[in-house]
Formats: sequence, structure tokens, C-alpha cells
Amino acid sequence: MATVVLLQLRRVSLSGTLKAFLFFVAAFVAGGAAFATDVIRAGQSDSVEFDRVWGAILDEAGLSVDVVTMPHARKRSAFVAADIVLDCCMSPVWRKRPDEEAVQLFSDAFYESPEHYVFARDASWNLDTDAASLRFAKVRGFSYQLNHDFGTTIDAADIEAVLDMVAQGEADVGIINRQDFERRMRLKPRALALGPVHFVADLRVRIHNSRADLVEPINAAIAKLRNAGRIAEILHETETERAGRGHYGNVIMAGRSDTTGFQIIWREILADAGIRAFFVEAPQQRKRRMFVSGNILLDCCAADFWRDQKEEQEVQLWSDPFFETKEQYVFAAGKVQSIEGPADLKKMRVAVVRGFSYVGSDQFGAIVQGRDTADILALLKAGRADVGILSNVDFHALTKDRPGEFELDGVRVLAPQRIRVHKTQAHLLEPINQAIANLKAQNRIAEVLMPGSVVRASTSPDGSSLKE
Repeated sequence: MATVVLLQLRRVSLSGTLKAFLFFVAAFVAGGAAFATDVIRAGQSDSVEFDRVWGAILDEAGLSVDVVTMPHARKRSAFVAADIVLDCCMSPVWRKRPDEEAVQLFSDAFYESPEHYVFARDASWNLDTDAASLRFAKVRGFSYQLNHDFGTTIDAADIEAVLDMVAQGEADVGIINRQDFERRMRLKPRALALGPVHFVADLRVRIHNSRADLVEPINAAIAKLRNAGRIAEILHETETERAGRGHYGNVIMAGRSDTTGFQIIWREILADAGIRAFFVEAPQQRKRRMFVSGNILLDCCAADFWRDQKEEQEVQLWSDPFFETKEQYVFAAGKVQSIEGPADLKKMRVAVVRGFSYVGSDQFGAIVQGRDTADILALLKAGRADVGILSNVDFHALTKDRPGEFELDGVRVLAPQRIRVHKTQAHLLEPINQAIANLKAQNRIAEVLMPGSVVRASTSPDGSSLKE
């Protein structure tokens, strides 16, 4: 059975490169290759409270994962397809579709969670006698063991939307666990009341049968955490907000970088700083919301002027810059147009990444949104946009195997790239800044982000300096 071993690197008298090297070797040698080829992709829990328990289980099991966040219905399909091989936290009775039962295994139960009805504080109806006339709000993609036949069922995007719908009179009743209800009510008070227990859920980890080898370490981790009372402690900490959402003691929830090169550097910065992280993969807009809410506590990589929303500025701190990118115009080959000023842009369809912030975006003619940086090129290639905007780093990474298809033009903005740190984790700024200094001193950052651009000095046998 392959077991992933993580090495937490402390700042000792090792160079940053050696520490980063050891960090990657530890994962590779163990056979799990979390940072090599065998990446374990895990779904993020739909509950902030149990997401912290989920992180503790993964940590105790010695597993390093890339955490994927997506709408619930899509996540269930992704599990069936083995796009994610671990998920948490659910009762087996909620996963009864034939396609799911064919591929799923479950861990031992780690917690018995009472699920309550929730309704408006001034509600006057009786659940037992009036259910047929009530509007039930449910999360799209969730399965429920209902004890009543409600008159109408209304889909909501998530549990936050369920609470809003009930509070605003758009629905009469919903279902939520107590921990989730209490936290969400503290963050956003509403005229709601928690009703009787609907169902006690035996919460477990779901494991794809292609990774049956993970059942044993996960069960061992659950047993150790339960016997030590740690799961109850974590949920209590969540209720009192002692530890901050997304933070699991020794492990941090960190946003995954949007590009491969930056993700390599992001991992090396964390390794050099001695910080262990689970990487959360999410669309840019959702990732920004998760940072504000504290579900993500570190993120990379951005210029500070790209994160200008008021709610972001209230919670974010920034590291020292580690690399300056050039934000440039990109065109399909042979279709370069002159851009001398705002008047030229006003005539153009501009391809951008949904959720990214762009300086001067009010000057764009028509905005054509793509899911990621690769979509920028696809939109240009298909003729759906006249010009795109990419960093020089992203452009070279995306086009190295497609020479001659696209042309990079004028520089719009110079963007110093930094690490974003949630203010609750201000103590991490110092080791992150030291790691950045170490990697910059070794030219490691430029070497990864702009290969071929670094001139290294070495020494010949006679001691003279050589360039390579």
C-alpha cells in the first residue's frame, strides 16, 4: 500500500533549494507522489465546519491532496468519473445513485451530526400537519432523507442561499446542521429559528474504489482523532472561531495558482518557508470569495492592485514582490491591430479571464470572458475576440508548443507578483518573505517562470568564472 509522507521543513541551516528539494523527494519516495505524478484530488466539504475536520483527517493520515471546490452536483459527477478520488463529509444514505454505488467506498463514521429543520422565526405552521402546503428549499445536488412530503421543492445554489430564501419568505423550510447554522447566523444574522432534528447523519469520508489503498490510513486517522477527542475540539473551535476557517493547525488551505509555472514557485515558497498546505482549486471568482470568507488563507499569485474590492482589502496582507510580470496584448497571428489608447480598445472585443481584475477594463469595447488563461488563446483562435490580455509568463508557457500561432504586443501594465495572506495569518508573512528572498537569491524564480532568461555563473576547474 502506497503511503504519502509529508516532510515539514523548518528553517535550519539548509539552503532554500535544498529544503525545497527534500520536500519534493519526501513525497516522491513515499510512493504517493502528491507533488509528483500521482496527485490525489479531493473534494472540499460543503460545510465550512466539517471542512476543518476533513483537513485534520487528511493531515493525520499523512496525505497531501489538491482540494477541488465545485458546485455540489458537479462534484458528485466528478467523483463517479474519478476526477476526484476522495470526498467529505456525508452519510452513505445520501449517495444512493447506482453510478455512485458502483465506484464508492466509505470510511468509518467520524461524527454523528444532527440535521435540523430551519424556518422563519415567526412561522406559525405545523410541520406535521402542514407539510403539503410548504415550500422546501434544498441545495441543488444534495440528497435528503425526507420524513415529510412537501408541496413544492425549490433548488438553491448552496446552503447560504437556502437560509436567505427562508429568511426572505421565498421558501418556508430548509435543512441544515447545527454547527453550520450557528456560524452562518453569527456572520449574517437573519430572523430564523432552528427546528426539530430531521436526521442524524453518520458522517464519513467517501473513497473512490480505484484508491482502496486509502481506506486503511483514513480509518486509522479517524480512530486516532476520535479517541483523542480532537474532532469534537475542532468543531468547538469552529463554533467559537478560535482557529479561523480553513486553518488546520499544522496545515493551511491555500489557493492553487492559475498557471503551472507559478504553481511550481508557489509550492517552493511554501516548502522553503516550512508551511504545509492543501491547495484549493477553484474558478478565480469563487477563490476570491473564499479568501474573503476565510476558507482560503493564502493565495498566489497576484499584484495588489488586482485585488481592489473593499471586502478583500479589509482582510488581506501582502508579501514582498517575488517577480514582475508584464501584462501584454496578444493577437492571433497576422491579426495584430494598433492600440494607441482607449479609443482603439473601445472598438475591440477583449478576451479576459472571468474573475480577474484588469486595469482600465472600463475602456474595453466588448468583454469576452474565458474560464482560464488558455481560453484567451482559444477565443482568439476562434475569432470570437480581437485581442486578449495575458502576462508574458503565461503567454510563453501556453505557446511554447504552438510557435507562430499568436503574437505578443505592447505592455499594458507591469505587475509585481506577491503572495496574499489573510490577516488572521499575519505571522506567516515573515517566513514567506524570507523564502522569497532565498529563492530570488538563487535565481530560482526567474529560472522557472522564464526559462532560458537566466544567465548563471559557475566556476571552471582553474577557479575562473564561466557563464552558462
